[in-house]
Amino acid sequence: MRVTHDVIPAVSLLHRYPRSGWHVKDLVEAAYAPTRSHPYPATPSEQARVRMLVGIMWEKFAEGAFYQVGPIKKWMTPGNITYHSQVMLQLGGITGTPDGLLSLDVTSTVVEIVEYKARFGALHNIHDQPEWIAQVQAYCYMAGTTKASIYVLILSNSPEIGRYVIEFTTQELAENWAMLLHTKASLEEKGWQPPEVQVQDDKSTEQVPSA
Repeated sequence: MRVTHDVIPAVSLLHRYPRSGWHVKDLVEAAYAPTRSHPYPATPSEQARVRMLVGIMWEKFAEGAFYQVGPIKKWMTPGNITYHSQVMLQLGGITGTPDGLLSLDVTSTVVEIVEYKARFGALHNIHDQPEWIAQVQAYCYMAGTTKASIYVLILSNSPEIGRYVIEFTTQELAENWAMLLHTKASLEEKGWQPPEVQVQDDKSTEQVPSA
C-alpha cells in the first residue's frame, strides 16, 4: 500500500475571492465597530478563523442541500426560479457578494437574497445579529428586492438548522444603505483605504479577508 499525504493550510480557504475596493461586509463591520469590544479593522482571532472556515464549508454544503437534494427541499422557492451563487453586485462605489440569490427565469428579476451563517451556541432571536441583518439589507437594496433568507447552522449541544425569512420595507433598506454610504464617506475622510484581499502563496504575507 502506498500513501501520499499532502497538507493544505486550512487558512488558505479564507482567500478564495481576490478583490479590492469597499465591500458591504467591510462597511457593516466598521459601522458596528463601536458596539463591539474590538475596533475596526480587527485582526481575526484563531476562534474567529475557525468560525470563518466552518462558515465556508457550511455554505457549500447548504447550497446543494437546500436547492438540489435532501428533506429541506420544502424550503425551496417553487416554480420558475433559478438559484445563482456568489453574484457580484456593485452600486455607489460599494461591492456586495451575497452567498446566493434567486431570480425569475422569465424576467431575471431578483426575488430573494440568500445568505448562510454558522454560529457556535444558541441563537434566540435573529435581531441579536444586527450585522447579519444590515448585510442582507444592503444586498437586497443593491439587487432591487425586499426579501432575504438567512440559513443558520447552530453548532451546540443540540445542533440545528434554522431558516429566517425576512421581508424588509423599502424605507428600512434605504436607511441602511444611507448608513453604509455615511460610513464609507467617514472612513475615506479619515484616510482609510479599503482592505485589499489577494490570493496568497507560501511566501507572501498573510492577509485575512473581511468578507
